[in-house]
Amino acid sequence: IVTHPISRRSLALQRVAAAVMAATGGAAVVFTMVMLLSGPVGLDVPLANVAAACIQLALVASVFATLTLAVGGVVGKRAVGMAVSATVAVLAYFSDTILPTVDGFGWVESLSLFHYYGGAEALTDGLDPVGALVLVGLACLLTVVAVVGFDRRDLGTA
Repeated sequence: IVTHPISRRSLALQRVAAAVMAATGGAAVVFTMVMLLSGPVGLDVPLANVAAACIQLALVASVFATLTLAVGGVVGKRAVGMAVSATVAVLAYFSDTILPTVDGFGWVESLSLFHYYGGAEALTDGLDPVGALVLVGLACLLTVVAVVGFDRRDLGTA
């Protein structure tokens, strides 16, 4: 990185942009496949709702990607960023699916990123603007953390 005529901030933003583009591309592939197969398999879901679910899929994937970059940018180790993001994903899944079924733990669901993703609900109700805004806000916040963390990090020998 030292030999390239590019600032750390610019590199960090390019990594975030690449991660968001990958998430968006993945969601676009899902949308295309559902669109192509909905007729032959008799799927009776409006394409606008499928698009809404795919948009929210891209947003939640972007949050996890920016979380990985933020932790990696601050700590300086890619593996730590991936481990933290994977751990958060598993905990978010449990807090959205399993913990609400336990008495007294229903409130935990609102802490989960998957609660704001709302995949199945998007297929029936369309885009959830509040959930989408929460996910966009988190991705933006984590982008700032990633850029600042990477910019201030001492590359050292580690």
